[in-house]
Amino acid sequence: MTMFIRPGSHIETKAPLGLYRLRYASGNRWQGETELFGPDTVYSEAEKTFEFRRTGDQAEGYSVRLIFQTDGNLATKLLSATQF
Repeated sequence: MTMFIRPGSHIETKAPLGLYRLRYASGNRWQGETELFGPDTVYSEAEKTFEFRRTGDQAEGYSVRLIFQTDGNLATKLLSATQF
């Protein structure tokens, strides 16, 4: 699943049940789907996986805020462009 989210924006979507790895690219100036943010693109990945599952008649998911915070609760690591 791929999404483009503008700074300060909010997006809500449904995802099929399963395990997901969150990878994201960020930068200052969008240059399109191929170049992303150009040579200054920063590639990151959450260090945990996200499981979307059904418990009884309830679907369980997550809410993620991609705002850098010192001592935040979502550890991330940097990736190279080829790892992304």
